[in-house]
Amino acid sequence: MLKPQPFQPIAWRDPRLRMGYLAIVVAGLLGLILLSRVVINSDEYIYAGEARILLHGRLLPVQGDPFPTDQGAADFEGPRFPPGWPLMLALGALWSFRGMFVVAIFAHLAGGAAMARMMVRRGLPAVLCALWLFHPLFWSFSRTLMSDVPAVALLLLAMDAWENDRADISAVTLGYSFLVRLSAPMTTAGFALSVWRDWRGRRRALLVAGLGAAAGLGLLLAVNTLKNGHPFRSPYTTTNESLFSLHSLPENAWVYGLALLAIPPFPLLCLLLRPRSCDRWAWVALPVLGVFLFYGYRDISPRFLEFLLGGQRLVLAAHAALLVAAAEVWSRIPFIRLAPVVLAAGVAAAIGHHFVVGHLVERYGPAADAIVACKPEKILFNHYAARVALSSNASTFRVIPFEAPSQQADVAVISLRQLTNRFETVNTYKIPAWLRRQTKRCQRRGRFYILDLAGRCPDVGETCTLPADP
Repeated sequence: MLKPQPFQPIAWRDPRLRMGYLAIVVAGLLGLILLSRVVINSDEYIYAGEARILLHGRLLPVQGDPFPTDQGAADFEGPRFPPGWPLMLALGALWSFRGMFVVAIFAHLAGGAAMARMMVRRGLPAVLCALWLFHPLFWSFSRTLMSDVPAVALLLLAMDAWENDRADISAVTLGYSFLVRLSAPMTTAGFALSVWRDWRGRRRALLVAGLGAAAGLGLLLAVNTLKNGHPFRSPYTTTNESLFSLHSLPENAWVYGLALLAIPPFPLLCLLLRPRSCDRWAWVALPVLGVFLFYGYRDISPRFLEFLLGGQRLVLAAHAALLVAAAEVWSRIPFIRLAPVVLAAGVAAAIGHHFVVGHLVERYGPAADAIVACKPEKILFNHYAARVALSSNASTFRVIPFEAPSQQADVAVISLRQLTNRFETVNTYKIPAWLRRQTKRCQRRGRFYILDLAGRCPDVGETCTLPADP
């Protein structure tokens, strides 16, 4: 029913790609202009923390590293993710904390380049890569330090390389994806489902791609053994195994199905209406959705749009694969092949996203700016203020202890209540007496109190008095 993928080597200097490169440049400039300055998801500071300890040549942290609890504590949140994405983020961390967001943007743009070449191979304008670059799902997560978009970009690079007769590049990207995200077995299985019919004419290419994936899996298992003492077990995998159940199926089915049907350019609807015009990359979605339909976790929000879009994070690979597979169908939408139209729509979508999610950034951003203005080397923070504290360039981080530490810190930041993108609790944090005594000045930004312990912070916030304990 599905047709074969096109097979046509295209050089990166091919003139048909020029408008695609224009879309990539526009997306890159917008990404830098609107560059994120603070993490808004808890997993982001784990990725950033792993990147920073890798710069020190370590897989495991020591006290003072940027993680939300002290090493050895019962609730320690340490480096629980594969090292491939933190290793790439470390290139940005060499510059500064915000440099890691630049790396995330470039990973997104790399996926755009692969998309541009796959569009040309299908006889479509390269500028249609803008539907990847500015798509509300992929654009949104490319502005975080999460591994979701980089993992999908690696998949797109593998797909493009396969169509370009470069199985060696497919092997490298598929293999590296195992070091980027734990869902790599699903996307690799989908890749295999999509290309296995080529085995008669491309046995060697299939073997090379398979060996690359196997090498990546082997490296991941070796790293797991070094970090956790077991190739398949870690605190992260043990916790998440319990989330798989049949109870998750009904709600996941309608959330994922609705998004694939209703979010432009409606790839699932295109597949259902014109299956013979879609190609075999659609099979990538099958193992991805087949696994995550039973997974009892999704990003949620009280706002419907954030709930619908954010809830797709775990199945981004399915959205991307269907976007490619159904390109010849959705590209028939009136005016969508006109470069000015698609670029203008893309820029409008990116700017609109900036304002839509602005309330999340503004929850943490002003406090993060106040800390950066202090130029601290040593930061103390409570767990509720982790997003703010760990979005800085300090060299030493420590969760506020009950007793006064032996070494003086420059700044402490606290929140009296737990804040997440889903909810906010009542005041529960008790400020240690020693911290009250050592505070030279208190400034408040939103729910966060920035405590100047060294007397070097400029006056950048609302002066405050530390509140009484709850």
